[in-house]
Amino acid sequence: ANVRPAVHMLLEALERTCAGLHPRTIFCSTASRSRIEDVHARRHVAELFVQAINNEVYLDVRIVVRLAQCFGLDLDDLELGDASGAKTMLHKYVEDLLEGVQLAPAVQLILHFELHDLACIPTLSLLVDNNQDGLAEELASYLESEMQEALAQEAARWCAAMHPACSACPSVKHLMAREMYKPAHRVCKAFKLQEKFPEVRRMHYQEALRKLVSRSQWDVAIAMA
Repeated sequence: ANVRPAVHMLLEALERTCAGLHPRTIFCSTASRSRIEDVHARRHVAELFVQAINNEVYLDVRIVVRLAQCFGLDLDDLELGDASGAKTMLHKYVEDLLEGVQLAPAVQLILHFELHDLACIPTLSLLVDNNQDGLAEELASYLESEMQEALAQEAARWCAAMHPACSACPSVKHLMAREMYKPAHRVCKAFKLQEKFPEVRRMHYQEALRKLVSRSQWDVAIAMA
């Protein structure tokens, strides 16, 4: 019998009844995430998690992800006397997921444990190449602006390969539809599409002005207007 739905239901119930919401740093952002504080429970779950990523016991990858999310596991929880070994195992596990094109759980683990080495342009390229633009946007949204620009360039590269006659145009439309004005503006500049998409620059600057005003940076906003 397939026990996976029952396990997901148990973890969901456990998270709702025992977990609290705590601020968690995710690269350049902070978000509220679940965390169960009971020391003994965390230790036992961390042991199970390490056994799973080391292939000592079999757990469906989605259950592995939910364990980490439900208990709010950190890399420190996985040390179990060997910090570098746990981190190496986790990297290998996520790399295998990416190689096996199990992209959603891979991205969730990269974000949850802040795996900087895997939050990189090759990972964004892999997501874009597999038409997982939503996952690529989710990953890039937590990263520095340079990585968001890299995502825009990867989207443009993919669109140019798939639609040579249209070059980067589909990616600009895609970014604008999602109100991602800054990367859309950068793609227009990189591919000299300002005349074809004159509204991009206007929307980009309007968004920038709104952010400056919301931060009370009046002098910069007036100079930019």
